[in-house]
Amino acid sequence: MQHARPNRLRRAVAYAALAALLGVVTLVLSQCMMVGDNVTGVSIDKNQRANCIGNCQDTKAACIDQAHHDCEGDSACLDAAIAICQAANATCKNNCHKQGAGSSG
Repeated sequence: MQHARPNRLRRAVAYAALAALLGVVTLVLSQCMMVGDNVTGVSIDKNQRANCIGNCQDTKAACIDQAHHDCEGDSACLDAAIAICQAANATCKNNCHKQGAGSSG
């Protein structure tokens, strides 16, 4: 009985391994799914962010105008009201940035 030469055996194993690898790669890549541009929560539209910040600025200006009206020249009241308006403006601007809006773990 004559044995197969080691070179032929190695070649057969190499082809079998290559075929198995190709099969695995095909299965993995066939599971891909098209997703939208906003998967991570990061918007590409810069106008939306600019509009949000502009709205925050308008709200701050209205808040300060209202503070001038309500405080009627009382500087301590006006300082406190302006500080509140600025803090609300900072919170508003922070809410304009919607990055990484996922929920993990």
